[in-house]
Amino acid sequence: MNSFRALITLALTLDACYSWASMSSGGMSGVTYASGTIYNTNTMCPSNVNQGYVCDGRNFGDQYLDAGEMSAFCAGHTGSSRQFGFGHGVTASQVCGQCAQIRVPRTDGTYNYMSVMMVDHFTWSMEVGTTEIAYLVDNTKWVVGDRANFEYRIVNDYDCYAAFDGDTPTTTTTTTPTPIGSGSCGGSTRCGATWSDANAKCGQCCTTDDGCTTPGSSHCYADLAISPCNTAATSSTTSSTSTSTTTTSSSTSTSTSTSSSSSSGDCGVSSNWGLLHIVLYFIIFHCIYI
Repeated sequence: MNSFRALITLALTLDACYSWASMSSGGMSGVTYASGTIYNTNTMCPSNVNQGYVCDGRNFGDQYLDAGEMSAFCAGHTGSSRQFGFGHGVTASQVCGQCAQIRVPRTDGTYNYMSVMMVDHFTWSMEVGTTEIAYLVDNTKWVVGDRANFEYRIVNDYDCYAAFDGDTPTTTTTTTPTPIGSGSCGGSTRCGATWSDANAKCGQCCTTDDGCTTPGSSHCYADLAISPCNTAATSSTTSSTSTSTTTTSSSTSTSTSTSSSSSSGDCGVSSNWGLLHIVLYFIIFHCIYI
């Protein structure tokens, strides 16, 4: 019976999700920026841990800020170069060097996401760097200087490298975006020279800047419009002789693609359903034969 309970617990743990929480539930006001250049990524990176904040490379215990961890975060953060930053913690239990994800709602129904490493104490006033706040309020109803509404979540043990996957709204379309050109895709995270450049074209798929190998498109940007890829895919389909939309053709077919959020919900990482099923099958076998 004890082993049965343990396996049930393991199965539930494998399928556990980390949900987004409102700023008010965490006792915080809106996100804004800290004055001066403190918390700015170009101030903190690659490993400037001796800033004299609550978190510092000369402190000890939970207030120690590790230079190696910061350097790794600066170089290998999740998302684009605008989707990581430094600032206050979001919970009283968070310690220096741990990260949380925050997101600010955009006017188009999507979000601006950021992974924020804690370099200063938890407080009601969530703040990031002056160079990072501009991204968080981009295409929202707030401007720099406002306190923008935000949600936050903790993934695993304050994971600094959790993906932002599984957070796009569910949509249904009648056109399946088709890759146009080498390395291009229909996703909302693509390469470009600037965010505007990436937003205007169906460029190369990416998760970090390292994935951008096309000359002149060296940065990875998120929250892009997918319409350029839809337009490119439609043009390609129209010019193809293998596709027909007339009722007299025997090769006519209608396809509908559904883009939905990951089965992991708001976990930040996809739930491993295959592994979960194996565990559950093992539970059944255990109950029957043991």
